[in-house]
Amino acid sequence: MFKKALCLALAVLTLLSAGLSSAENALLPYQSKGKKWTYVSFGSTPSKADGTREPIIWRVLSVAEDSVLLLSDRVLFAARVDGDEGSYTGWESSELYEALNSEFLSSAFSQAEQDALLSQEDGALVSLPSVEDLRNRAYGFVDDHARRAQGTDYARANGLQVYSGSRKDSPYWTKTPSPNHKNAQRRVMDEGVLGYLGVSREEIGVRPIILLSLADLLIPLGSGTEEGPYVLALPGSPEPQGASPSAPQEEAPQTAPDTSVPSGQTDSGLPEDETGTAESESSEDAASADDPADEDRAPVTGAPLSTPVSTIAATEYASLFPALTEEGFLPAGSEEFVYADAEKGLWLYANPDLRIEIVRKTDTSKKNQPKRWFEADLFVRPGSGDFIRAYFNEQNPKTKKLAETADIARQNHLVFALNTDWYYYRVLRNAKKRTMTVGVVLRGGEAFYDDPAKKAANNIPNRDYIALFPDGRMEAYDYNGPGAEELKAQGAYDVFCFGPVLVRDGEVTEQALRIGARGNNNPRSAIGMVENGHYVAIMVEGRTKASVGCQLTYLADLFLKKGCTVAFNLDGGGTASMIFMGDYLNENTYSVQNRKQNEVLGIGISENVH
Repeated sequence: MFKKALCLALAVLTLLSAGLSSAENALLPYQSKGKKWTYVSFGSTPSKADGTREPIIWRVLSVAEDSVLLLSDRVLFAARVDGDEGSYTGWESSELYEALNSEFLSSAFSQAEQDALLSQEDGALVSLPSVEDLRNRAYGFVDDHARRAQGTDYARANGLQVYSGSRKDSPYWTKTPSPNHKNAQRRVMDEGVLGYLGVSREEIGVRPIILLSLADLLIPLGSGTEEGPYVLALPGSPEPQGASPSAPQEEAPQTAPDTSVPSGQTDSGLPEDETGTAESESSEDAASADDPADEDRAPVTGAPLSTPVSTIAATEYASLFPALTEEGFLPAGSEEFVYADAEKGLWLYANPDLRIEIVRKTDTSKKNQPKRWFEADLFVRPGSGDFIRAYFNEQNPKTKKLAETADIARQNHLVFALNTDWYYYRVLRNAKKRTMTVGVVLRGGEAFYDDPAKKAANNIPNRDYIALFPDGRMEAYDYNGPGAEELKAQGAYDVFCFGPVLVRDGEVTEQALRIGARGNNNPRSAIGMVENGHYVAIMVEGRTKASVGCQLTYLADLFLKKGCTVAFNLDGGGTASMIFMGDYLNENTYSVQNRKQNEVLGIGISENVH
């Protein structure tokens, strides 16, 4: 027994004396192959519902030569970002920034531990993750679900919002202000989706991030797992004492109050169905004249992420494909793979440059308002030269002949096709008498129309537009953005004009909310981008027994849940259609026949489509 105790003591002393080298060897960033973080404990904070303190558990996001970036594993408490929305000037001047770097700093860390903290880009020793941090795959945020977090018992007992569901996750703030909504801050919502909320909301959680110096850092015990985290310490560091930094607390209750979101409402304030998709009023798809309301708009950018697509093979349908490369495509020289099961509502395609996954989904949560839609994930191998673009009837960009969109897809041997903006309808209306602006329209790098709307419209189409570039970028603009010649000079090859822009920088846009407050359920069609190389197309059926259609913000919310940074509304109603291998996926009935078109939006060429 004495020998065992002596061996244990010697082992601990060896680790204590190892210092910096032990930290460097043990602290690893997110390991993508094993899909796991390294966990450490450092500092302490109230954790139990009764206020009992426990060590803070952190995830290792990145390791540099002399520092390590840590994000708290749990949401530690709930607090507002700032109490005065009307005069909010930004994160660095907020109440929460001050609280994290005063009360929380002295409460959670001993003086020796505070001395080991390094200033971050915003000047803080204790900060919050940015939106960019929470999209960084190298940090382990490979999808929305990786952002989910649960609150401590203490946080739940003191006002933290808790989502309904088995996981009991909670929302939490980022340090990134909303670029589109004044006095609002970006935060993580249900299912890890990024959203925004007014800065004075007090039920949103705080998940701190710290940058820790590796100098003199000791790792006396632990295995680096969530169950047995490395215990980080500094020589002579006493146990920290003090209270939580949130507003002065009364004695904590012994049981946490029920702060779950009611099943009929989202935490963004929008109505929600039982499947978790938000709804609000939206507009009819019929074209109408410009609204007299006028409002300046900034361009919407869906810029590519700096991190290349490398983990897209890890989807729930990957096992149905033949062996894929690490990038998620078939090996070079392989024959194409096609899978279609209409009964199950699943369609798959892969070749060495392209992978497509289309899933049919339904929502029957509202009585007499069933919804059915198709979500298409389009993955393009970086550098392949394949990209989404317009394809034309009789392969003539300026054709005046119209045809079924499925026929156009078959003419061009397209694996996947979606309807476009139906700009030609506006051209035809103006042929007899000019009644509406056509918008900004390019096809194949040629400027067809440079006729932007002159005022912000509160109806559909409002003449927003989206530009597609050969390098895979999608950049969406409001009605008063750059002209056709300017976009052509920038390298845009196709520009589709309809609108509104649904999602900007991962948020539902103001114009989508405004226009969406005036309409009804209709068939809808839209395109979006998660990142360069990963695109999402959604087509919602409507005016059938199986589906009444959806409202505009419902559609926008579907793109949010897919993780899209940008999404754009295309023509809906009878125009809305989605085609796979030359066949319609959406139902055609007497009440909603597919409108004939002059073009489709497509990707992938297969000689098996004819």
